[in-house]
Amino acid sequence: MPTGKVEFVLRRSGIKIAMSVVSLHTAGVARATFLKVRASGTYQVVSVYRGSANFLRFQGTIKIV
Repeated sequence: MPTGKVEFVLRRSGIKIAMSVVSLHTAGVARATFLKVRASGTYQVVSVYRGSANFLRFQGTIKIV
């Protein structure tokens, strides 16, 4: 099971709105909540798993409309 931290970055139109760094739970899951999103529109959440001794670094992006 992976361990370590995941960095989440919320972006709108390429501009960083918010960021959160969280630890993986025992099931290897990380979650972030961005509460101060006030405007409707399209956002991107970029997540970066920082890696650990047994797992490589990984990055993924999701688009929220």
